[in-house]
Amino acid sequence: MINGGGFTISNKALSEIVNLHKFHPVFFRRKVTTWSIEGLSYILNIEIGLSFVIVNFLFLFLSGVLVYFLSKQITQSSKFSLISIVAYFLCFSNLFAFYPPVYTYDEPLQFCFVLSSLLLFFKNKYWWFIFLFSISLIIRESGVILLPELFFIFIYDLDKSVKENIKSLNFVKKTLGLLIPIAIYLFYIYIVLDTIDEKKSSNDYLLLQLSRIGYNFQSIQFTIETLISTMIIFILPIYLLISNNKFKFREGVNRKLINTFLLTFIINTILIYLTARARELRLLVLPLFFLWPIFGSLFFDEIRLIFKSDKYKKLFLNVKNRVVFLLITFINLYVSFVIYQPTAGPKIGVFNLYLFLSFTFILMHYMLSNQKKI
Repeated sequence: MINGGGFTISNKALSEIVNLHKFHPVFFRRKVTTWSIEGLSYILNIEIGLSFVIVNFLFLFLSGVLVYFLSKQITQSSKFSLISIVAYFLCFSNLFAFYPPVYTYDEPLQFCFVLSSLLLFFKNKYWWFIFLFSISLIIRESGVILLPELFFIFIYDLDKSVKENIKSLNFVKKTLGLLIPIAIYLFYIYIVLDTIDEKKSSNDYLLLQLSRIGYNFQSIQFTIETLISTMIIFILPIYLLISNNKFKFREGVNRKLINTFLLTFIINTILIYLTARARELRLLVLPLFFLWPIFGSLFFDEIRLIFKSDKYKKLFLNVKNRVVFLLITFINLYVSFVIYQPTAGPKIGVFNLYLFLSFTFILMHYMLSNQKKI
């Protein structure tokens, strides 16, 4: 872990991470998490390492609570909301948030403000949405990728002309609700980057990011890692969406959230492939903000199927099914532990195991739900 690999809190390792975020050309724009860590350390008179752990794990926990409330707002079901929390915490970038090369730092705090702002968006409390989403951008600006999708799926009415949309007072109010946070963030950047050197170093780093086109595909190993990193985050939810015609039969807000997830997935993935390192899986996860709240309601039947023991007995009584399962599992082992070799961190570790278990879940679900066809 970024803690230095030990079981006790390493103040030295975590202090170095905090200092990196204070002075690195891209990180010093994101000051809120660092202020929180240093502020708590000062108030409680504790070491930076302990403060880092308290701040990040506290907000990671609170973000899960917010997933529950957002899910409850949309689905009106406590049962489905609890399943959504489990899905949220079992997402790789949350479960292994502080492992290299995930390197989580600002995300727990950012996630809290994004989720709380979305909760207020769906409650039609736009001033509070503006306030909280603006803070989320100040914490980490990557959340701006969520705004175009909210506009085109939830605000712009495709059944009306452009002129009719613009004339609608509700359209204008909601559109301003999305634009104002961007203006507030730009004003914040203008205030924070108060010296020529800071502005120049920040711009230089931005140009460096834009020059990284091809980084994720520079070799066969990097290409495999890039594609599998995306699969680790998205293979399960996309498979579950495709199964049982989830696209076809969902209506209302669920349908809109699925469309928003898919649109964000396409845009965000392309941007990450072109300008960042896909192996830092936390960068890929933003589209799931639109799927986590409805995860329980969408996939309850699929999840329940996996836990029906009588189905397994019936499935594996057939010799052909046992052979197919063993053959595909062998291929899964080979892909997960031999072909996939992370370029950072251990060559065989939690990444490989999570990939293997994800494919195993998909295999079991497919075989259980298609017993008559197999």
